[in-house]
Amino acid sequence: MTTISLPRPPSVNNLYINVPNRGRVKSKRYLMWIQAAKAEIAAQRPSRVDGDYVLWLYVERPDNRKRDIFNLPKAVEDLLV
Repeated sequence: MTTISLPRPPSVNNLYINVPNRGRVKSKRYLMWIQAAKAEIAAQRPSRVDGDYVLWLYVERPDNRKRDIFNLPKAVEDLLV
């Protein structure tokens, strides 16, 4: 089993922004998260995963607000590809 700890990703609603004449681009917040997450992965040096896998996400609530937890896996899945 390989375990990787990452910073909390932005919600899928905050991954992209619309830019006139360019279309949808990654938001500044998303780009900053990608940098931080890549640094965490490099520091942790996880082993390569070949073949089938199961992705388990454990997410801590930063506060008591209600959230749709399914808005979080997209950024993590894209990063790990």
